[in-house]
Amino acid sequence: RAFKPYIGSTAIGVTGKYRSLNFDLDGNQLTSAAGWGFDLGFLAPLPFGIRLGLSVQDLGGTSLEHDGGIAEKVYGTRYRLGLAHKPIEGLTVAAGLDDALRFGAEYWVQGLLALRAGLLTELDTPESFGDATTTSFGVGVKYGFATLDYAYERHPVLPATHYTSLSLSYNPRVVAIKDATIRPNPIFRSLYQHYQENDFCDVVIANSAPEPIEVTVGIFLPKIMSVPHQETILLPPQSNEKYAFKVTFDTDILNKREAYFDNFVTPVIKVSYTRNRKEQSVEK
Repeated sequence: RAFKPYIGSTAIGVTGKYRSLNFDLDGNQLTSAAGWGFDLGFLAPLPFGIRLGLSVQDLGGTSLEHDGGIAEKVYGTRYRLGLAHKPIEGLTVAAGLDDALRFGAEYWVQGLLALRAGLLTELDTPESFGDATTTSFGVGVKYGFATLDYAYERHPVLPATHYTSLSLSYNPRVVAIKDATIRPNPIFRSLYQHYQENDFCDVVIANSAPEPIEVTVGIFLPKIMSVPHQETILLPPQSNEKYAFKVTFDTDILNKREAYFDNFVTPVIKVSYTRNRKEQSVEK
């Protein structure tokens, strides 16, 4: 049997939030109100590398109940829909729809320089606003633990706006797993041996150190492998690149009940390396 296409990578999230208000006058409480609200999020991969996201904020509306028993709706339900695609390495194109239509693109050059552009069009705008389209352009420069970003925004009514930010971050782990994708989808149990002959997954690994680092990449599929498949590669300095890896299954995999794809499994990718005489690792 096989997974239904893409269902194994679908993510669903639910958030509960509790809101409370208290009104005081000269130290005396006049009234109070409280209520619960819920948000729902959905993220799923689509064919051709497209990702779909949907969020519902304040599902069914969020109401606050006052001391007197009167309920007041303070937030209505809001929907947000988004699509994202990476047509080539380093380029992300995205579109979103809520109370406005949004388009954006970001392209990273060697993981060091980012070029950005965006477009926002209001869907419900007073006629006096005329052209309700906001355009923006920006660049970002990343080096080591510092990132400098600049953006220019042209608003249909307000003067042009300039945004500048400087971000500093420190992480003793200079190696990070940015993304990982399993190539065969869906996966058929009877083709396990065939999968060993071709590249099985793509992993994007970043090295923020100024020197090259040798790492060992381990790929483990619970209930399908007894030990991880491992490969050793050399990461160039200041790099953010995609690597293809093969996989090795147990020789008796076809005889194992645990290997049936009636069970959902989540692959584990571990990158291990030595730096400054210390063993370090990251997992995804």
